[in-house]
Amino acid sequence: MKVLHVGYGFLPWSSGGLSRYVEDLLQIQAQNGYEVAYFFSGRHYPWRKKTRLYRWKRGSIHFYEIQNSPIAHQIDHGVAEPKYEIQEPISEDLFRHVIAEVKPDLVHIQSLIGLPSSLISITKAEFRLPLVMTLLDYSMVCPAVKLFDVQGRLCVAAEVGKNCVACCQNAAKIHNRGYQTLIYELRSLGGYAFLSFYKTVLSWVKQKSSPSQKKTPDAAAPEISSRFCDLSVDFQNRRDMNVQRLKEADRLIAVSRREEEIFRRYLGAIDTFRMIHITVSHLANLKPHPHAKVSAGDPVKFVALNCSTYAKGAMILFEAIQILNNSGFASKFEFYLIGDPALSILHARPASPNIVYQRAYEPHQLNQILNHMDVGVVPSLWEEGYGLVGIEFLAKGIPVIGNARGGIPDYVFEGVTGWLNQSATAEELARIMQSILEDRTKIEILRNKIISRRSEWVKPMQVHFQEIDALYREIYAE
Repeated sequence: MKVLHVGYGFLPWSSGGLSRYVEDLLQIQAQNGYEVAYFFSGRHYPWRKKTRLYRWKRGSIHFYEIQNSPIAHQIDHGVAEPKYEIQEPISEDLFRHVIAEVKPDLVHIQSLIGLPSSLISITKAEFRLPLVMTLLDYSMVCPAVKLFDVQGRLCVAAEVGKNCVACCQNAAKIHNRGYQTLIYELRSLGGYAFLSFYKTVLSWVKQKSSPSQKKTPDAAAPEISSRFCDLSVDFQNRRDMNVQRLKEADRLIAVSRREEEIFRRYLGAIDTFRMIHITVSHLANLKPHPHAKVSAGDPVKFVALNCSTYAKGAMILFEAIQILNNSGFASKFEFYLIGDPALSILHARPASPNIVYQRAYEPHQLNQILNHMDVGVVPSLWEEGYGLVGIEFLAKGIPVIGNARGGIPDYVFEGVTGWLNQSATAEELARIMQSILEDRTKIEILRNKIISRRSEWVKPMQVHFQEIDALYREIYAE
């Protein structure tokens, strides 16, 4: 089968579990005889003005990268010009060109960040191709991706235009892709040998790459700064149009039960949904440590990975640790926070002897990092699609404290794999942690259960390939 995937970014330019999942899926399909191509929005070079399609290969996989996309979607900060996320002629023409060149049997959309949703209609109406879309996040219904309003609440209102304006008000001031691209290119040229001018160049990028200073596909459009407060209609139209276009897909893959429930609020009782948990290939390298055991006199080691933002629960972690420290438990536990924090919470990180901060890591280092950890914590406040970090803990035989949000309850089961923080508050998290500190035998009991049933939580990539392959064939059978 010849498949054209559509998405955002590539490794290591864009990082995170979802980027890794997409490339792992491309790789496993290629290994199983598929002809695989990937069309995506990628790097942004501030010194270039023109959008271009850059072709390259990784193994047998063909990459078609839109560089300097006209759509400046900033993940977590949203989009400054929502109308171009519905229809944008440059990206559309490049997509038509790639379809004509690749001649795929099927199009599989992983993400449309940085691309117009009109690609769905082009696939179905113009080329009459089967189309699958995996709902890896909420970007189709939320320009800030997380479906998380400025008050930190789930945003599922019917009229959202004004909410979107509030969430995206800083989108025109930031250009994450410019930073990502600069860092990527510096590393590829020899790491941080260029640090002497690193800050100077970053400052230049920030000044030059603001979407409000760039020409848009509509040259007559006024500056974003002068009209941003009037964009509520465009944001509402973005959501309404995207919801209609989602209904055109032959199959929509929800990655958790909760995610399917949320999307059905918009799409109703359509029969194209399939719920399939995603996975990543490096889980195969995570092995339970044979000698991991909490000794009576040692502090319990809690760990959180990439808990770097408010939405991922960084602030409730800090608060829970402070509650325990104030209650006399400071000497009984250590908390390892691994991963680079966002600038928005960097100043809020407490300095405490029992908190250990560690830098970002590569997947191949994770097995060693987790060897002596006792309990993993996934404190996300937003409705995570699935939350692969929790599966990484389970692959190591580490029980998990997880918030009852998004896909986390799909693998955190009370008394089996961990503890659910039903209220998703710091107070309940502190109570759960305290109960563990007061009875450490709970860790070993759950650890044994997790290891004995590991195959129920940890899905090999080949098994996931078979699930996706069966879905493709189901469409053709119709």
